[in-house]
Amino acid sequence: MKRTPLPPRTARIKSRRVTRGGRGSDPAKFAWIRQLRCLCFASDPMGCKGRVEVHHDRHLGSSATDQKVVPLCGGGHHREGPHSVEQMGRKWFQEWHRLDLAEECARYEAAWQSRKASGAMLNAAGIA
Repeated sequence: MKRTPLPPRTARIKSRRVTRGGRGSDPAKFAWIRQLRCLCFASDPMGCKGRVEVHHDRHLGSSATDQKVVPLCGGGHHREGPHSVEQMGRKWFQEWHRLDLAEECARYEAAWQSRKASGAMLNAAGIA
């Protein structure tokens, strides 16, 4: 019994160029986080390099939510550098810098909610 071959795939799968804001996504919060100082500046000021990026904290394969974010510099503590969370891993990163990412995420979320409730959300990008 001979099977007919599948037709070749003609349409290519295109990658998204713009992140779609999911449920609970808040671009104003990300703009505010990017204006803050790197979370590790107090423990490792010489290691801070590059612009501040939004780091989504994940624990044991959990999905990233926009409520669990902290500011980390891109070149030193987020993706690159010997003391970055991507290079060291979450556990060793927390021990090295003597901080708890879950507590820091809760602290930044509480600060954002109070800022949002007070109406002081306007940032340099003009996002209200």
